[in-house]
Amino acid sequence: MTKSDKIALLNTLHRKFEDWECDEDTGYSVTIRLDKESRHVLNGLAVDDQYVQLNHTEGEEGSFEMDIAPIGFQNCGAVRWDSFMGFIEERT
Repeated sequence: MTKSDKIALLNTLHRKFEDWECDEDTGYSVTIRLDKESRHVLNGLAVDDQYVQLNHTEGEEGSFEMDIAPIGFQNCGAVRWDSFMGFIEERT
């Protein structure tokens, strides 16, 4: 899978974004809701269930959330994140 393919797959989770913290050029955290679909996408990016189990937190009403910034930047090779576009491969 190419870098572009990985980023495109990760960005399919855009509607699951719960919260983010970033400034102009640095994304500190991008939190998504964890559910069956998001786990399936993460598994498709070679993020195993053990990683998810170790890195998720409990959200509101017993739901689970996870910061996917490390996956986007380190695993997929994104260079930035935008609240409208998601993870971005190259600066435009």
